[in-house]
This record gives sequence, structure tokens and C-alpha cells, in this order.
Amino acid sequence: MKYSYTGERAYYEQALPGAVKPYWHLHPYITNWLDPERHIRGKRILDLGAGECEYSRLFTETFEARSVIACELIHGRMKFAAGPDRNPRLLFVVGDCFRLPFRDGTFDTVWLGLVIHQLPDLAEALQEIYRVLKPGGVYIGLEPNPFNIIVLKRYLWGDHSPNQYLLWPWRLRNALQAAGFEGSRISYCSGRSPCLRGPFVGTSLGILATKAVAHSARS
Repeated sequence: MKYSYTGERAYYEQALPGAVKPYWHLHPYITNWLDPERHIRGKRILDLGAGECEYSRLFTETFEARSVIACELIHGRMKFAAGPDRNPRLLFVVGDCFRLPFRDGTFDTVWLGLVIHQLPDLAEALQEIYRVLKPGGVYIGLEPNPFNIIVLKRYLWGDHSPNQYLLWPWRLRNALQAAGFEGSRISYCSGRSPCLRGPFVGTSLGILATKAVAHSARS
């Protein structure tokens, strides 16, 4: 299946936001499996597929990223977050995951929140993420856990983008390795409770993968 730009726009433009969305509830979706001091604080971050920019604002205002660029295909989803009261360290760019408008090695961290499972052209997207990361930079992300019965029911009977598919962990690991990432880690986690871990109780896949450092840079 190929990514459908038409289908993606049609789905999300049905219900564009009418105001800035809160982000406080997303805090545990990061801290329950990731160390924000190491991977977010002081980093230059790309929030790819930023949507309504809740994570962009969380990273900027709570976890004190050096700068965040929110990149989203549909301009209207970012409209209110990009208002006059925005944090000056948060910038907004319209773009898509397969043709990123950034130079090679631009970012310390690339974040994707609930995005990869809507990119059937997985290898192509990961190559772009790898390209814009600095050597030693990290891709971090959060995706639905397909082993969780609630997630599976939502996929089978719920309303979602026509691009969405079940992102099986082994497929993701293989794609990360093929793109050149090393030391990839996939955690089964939940934003609501740190106790909900494991393939069948965790609602999310927490993803951490590092861009390889060139041999010349290591020496």
C-alpha cells in the first residue's frame, strides 16, 4: 500500500482544531519510558507529523528543548498553536515525511508521535528521518501497540486515516536496521500507568533508535 496524500488530508480536515490544545496530560507518555533530560532538554528537535503541536509545546515549554520545529502536512492543524503567544523557540513548517525541507544532519532528535503507523512507505520515511539527524542523533517515537486488545479493536472497527496499518515491532526493527540506525530499542509502555508494561498490557510502543556515527568521526 502506498501513502495517500488525498486520503490523509480528507480525514484530518474533517475536524480541524478550534483552539490551542492542552498538553499536560502527555507528560507521562514521555517520562514512563524515556529520559527527557538526555534526549530532549537542550536539543534541537524536529516534531514530525506534529498535528496540533501538543508534543512540540511540551518539549519546548516543559522539557526545555533548545528549539523545536513542528512539521505537519496539513497547515490548519497547526494554526492555533502557531499564534502570537507561541514560545519563540518553537517554529512551524508545512512539509511531509517523505520530502523533508531540511538539510542533512540538522537535528539532534526527531520525534514522531502516532505517525509511523500511518506511513505505509516505512523504509522511505525512515531514510528521511535518518538523513536529517546528526550523527549520533536519535529518533524517538510513540506508536500504538498492535498486541493490545483495545488498540487492535480500534484499528479493526474504529475510524482512522486510510493510511493506517498495524505496525508490528519486528517489521519496525528490521526497517530501522535497514535505514542505518543502531542500538534500536522498542518498549511496551502506557501513558496512564507506568505499571502497564509488556506486549499485551502496554498500549504503546516507545521507540528509541540512534543514527550511526561515521567511522571517521569516531577516530
